[in-house]
Amino acid sequence: MSAQLLLLFVSLASVALAHAQSAIPRLADNAPDTYTVERGDTLWDISALFLNEPWRWPELWSVNPDVRDPNLIYLGDVLIAMEQR
Repeated sequence: MSAQLLLLFVSLASVALAHAQSAIPRLADNAPDTYTVERGDTLWDISALFLNEPWRWPELWSVNPDVRDPNLIYLGDVLIAMEQR
């Protein structure tokens, strides 16, 4: 019974570690320090410039508090990269 519990614990710990590592988005290799919003941009599009995982645009949004609504970004808004904060 204790061997089964140990195996269960090790399995759960490895899943937790994998989740924790994926909790921090990785910047793309050629990510700019900042980006100025242009006509037609979306946070998804812009996050593809900053991140290897563009579907994680909410994290990009969270480090740019001047953008109050992710559906309302404006020409000329300047967004910063994740690691700058």
